[in-house]
Amino acid sequence: MERTLYKHIIDGLEIDQVIRDHEYSMVSRHLHETYELYYLTEGQRYYFIERQTYLVKAGDVVLIKPNLIHKTSIAGESYHNRILLQIDRAFMDGVLKACGLENMETVYGQDAEILHIPEDKQPVILELFASMEREMAQKQKGWLTAVKLQLARLLLEVTRCPQITEQPMQNGTWNLVGTGHGENRIEGRTLTQEEQKKDSGASARLEKGRASTIWKHQKVNQVADYLGRHPETSESLEELAKRFYISKSYLSRIFREVTSFTVNEYKNVSRIKKSQQLLLHSDCSITEVSDLLGFENLTYYERVFKKYTGVTPLKYRKENGYSRSF
Repeated sequence: MERTLYKHIIDGLEIDQVIRDHEYSMVSRHLHETYELYYLTEGQRYYFIERQTYLVKAGDVVLIKPNLIHKTSIAGESYHNRILLQIDRAFMDGVLKACGLENMETVYGQDAEILHIPEDKQPVILELFASMEREMAQKQKGWLTAVKLQLARLLLEVTRCPQITEQPMQNGTWNLVGTGHGENRIEGRTLTQEEQKKDSGASARLEKGRASTIWKHQKVNQVADYLGRHPETSESLEELAKRFYISKSYLSRIFREVTSFTVNEYKNVSRIKKSQQLLLHSDCSITEVSDLLGFENLTYYERVFKKYTGVTPLKYRKENGYSRSF
């Protein structure tokens, strides 16, 4: 089951709320120029961001800056209810400055943050979402100003909440989610021995499935972290698989399941991000940047760069205020 409660798209802002009760995982290659705010009201999800998978629970908010690789996937039960905002920087910078919040870059702080909304504050947050939705649906006089003010209040309330540092992986092991251990009871009665046997078998299968999912995320995180730290590597898929002690075909499959990108695509994205830093903060020529990051040749580097950024390396350098140091 999938039900969209509402969806509104205007210039500079998208908002939608969706309830799903099936094994949904984002299938698109998720890399965009907007700021994202993901609020999970019910359920729990795994959320892969750049190099790490996080466990997101009901009441958590995920803030993601532009151009970060991210993808959600099932964590335990499939049912979840989430609200998603996609915000262009230009849409909010003016009103944020007027409210004393500077701009989207400073409001969002780190590249990605996971915050928890305290239970007593959740009704306030939900009402702000609902009020924005009503304004966008009814479009009464001054509705756009009202939406921006409510969004500014929402960002302020959210960023005041405590940041979550706990991750699914702790010292190489993962905390299983919702294991359901406890007394064998249902509907106020004790289960029969036959029911307990069936329940035990189902629980064992569920635990095995969860352990497999956790191991998959853990392995992909290791590979992603390696590629993020060594974007210049020329290692093939087969060589990476050997490095991490898994088969080539299995690595290819699970990497795409968790990140939405192939290993080679992820490697290229990591290279492009590093090259953007070098283009703006070093005196390396474009050819030198290409060589440093292991691209086969300058033509290939320029083609990949334009694919992910929409401009050539030279244009990117000129448009983003590069000045040669001496």
